[in-house]
Amino acid sequence: MKSIPVFVTLDDVKLKLTCTEALLQKALVDAVITPFLGAYNKKRNASVAAAQLSSVHVDGREVCDVSVKAADVFGGTEAPTVELSFGTAAPAPSPPTALPASDGAARECKDAVARLLELPAHAPVEAWAPPLHVLCIHSHDSCEAPGVADCLLVPRVVLYAAQRACVADEALLPAGGTVAASEAATLLNNLLKMDRARAGGALAGADSRAVPDIIALLSEAPKIALSRLRQFGQICFQLSLLPAVASGPYAEALTGAVRSALAWASVTVRYPSPTEHAPEDVGHVAAFAADACRTAFNLLRSIPNDGSSKAKRLEIESWLSSMIDVLGAAPGPGHHHHHHHHQQQQIKDAIKEAQLACLQIGVVLPVEMVYTRLQPAWPALLALLTQVRGRRQIVTDCLEWYLMSLDLK
Repeated sequence: MKSIPVFVTLDDVKLKLTCTEALLQKALVDAVITPFLGAYNKKRNASVAAAQLSSVHVDGREVCDVSVKAADVFGGTEAPTVELSFGTAAPAPSPPTALPASDGAARECKDAVARLLELPAHAPVEAWAPPLHVLCIHSHDSCEAPGVADCLLVPRVVLYAAQRACVADEALLPAGGTVAASEAATLLNNLLKMDRARAGGALAGADSRAVPDIIALLSEAPKIALSRLRQFGQICFQLSLLPAVASGPYAEALTGAVRSALAWASVTVRYPSPTEHAPEDVGHVAAFAADACRTAFNLLRSIPNDGSSKAKRLEIESWLSSMIDVLGAAPGPGHHHHHHHHQQQQIKDAIKEAQLACLQIGVVLPVEMVYTRLQPAWPALLALLTQVRGRRQIVTDCLEWYLMSLDLK
């Protein structure tokens, strides 16, 4: 896609931005929203950040996930319009005959579910993406409204979201499919947050292919759009808290897929390629790595990790290599513009969160193997712990772990 003009508005401020091919490959928030807010803040003498926005609409359609690539969001439109809002204005009064907001949300969900479930299995993306988009919006904005949860958490809806989200080969997705698959993953993640037992029970059911499909997707982690991969990091963490998954028939396979994905993510965070990874990509991968580490901790607690066989020792070595790479990661040199400084701080925070999360893995591995491999990293590791606030359990576990390892010297 060549450079295109993008018209962005917030309140009464409207600007025309030019998105080059390089910018179009970045997340919408980084390519369009943050640069616009930089100009907006100067004009209004304000300090608005992207996280304060209540909604983002592109050509009239609400965007659920602003970390999706701008090119995918625009979908080939030559001069897209982006409307930003705070959502602070008083809502217009409803006409007397209108349904209450909660009833309206439930009605919209029921209509969208009916449209989805009557579609054939091989329906084109333009048929299933709009009703799925409606469910994605309500799973976040109206999840506590009466009737919405009961409508969304039926097994067929959960499994439908998983089916559309778990396409492991992005080359198979049609035009517009990348955004739609990302929204399906967002919906699935939201459903697990709404009720992990109900949504997770459907995913882990005997007749479900969802967990094997998630394993296949994690095996292709380097090829998956980061917006969707980040959702799956959280999805896998939610699933790892369910005994039916952590101790179920796919536990070993899921643990192996998480180990493989984390190995890629940890190397990417420590040694990002300037030609393949934009600075913000490192933050997205670090966020995924943090969730992968938390998932690994939950899964490894249910699996013997005593290093009693060569295969087990190799697996443990892989976990430890990932820990070392994450602990050795550092954000690249920052930029001078204020919005780049903010982005740099976000990347730094994401890396630190991944580093703290990776420490949990060592707690469930044989201490003698952990100490031997991590001995050179102990000074940096202890320095990291001094920066922790409000995470007493991690500090306690790691200090006990460290004191135990001293006995092995």
